Amino acid sequence: MFEFFRDIFLMRWLWNIFAGFYLIAYTFWVPGMFTKIFLKISVFAITLIIGGGLLAEGFLRVMALDSGAIMPELPFKHI
Repeated sequence: MFEFFRDIFLMRWLWNIFAGFYLIAYTFWVPGMFTKIFLKISVFAITLIIGGGLLAEGFLRVMALDSGAIMPELPFKHI
């Protein structure tokens, strides 16, 4: 039973997909907490870019695991 939970916690692609979905969802909620338009746009852009990157990395890793192909290197650094 412990091995099952350990394997789930080591699935990096799964956690990337969860984090990506949450950041993209927060993109539409978090900027509303700020009053200045420049800050709203900055927070919107940052959360959307990071969330999209995590989501893309998670899905690309799943597709690579499914097909047996090597996942392409993404042009950004890990957070």
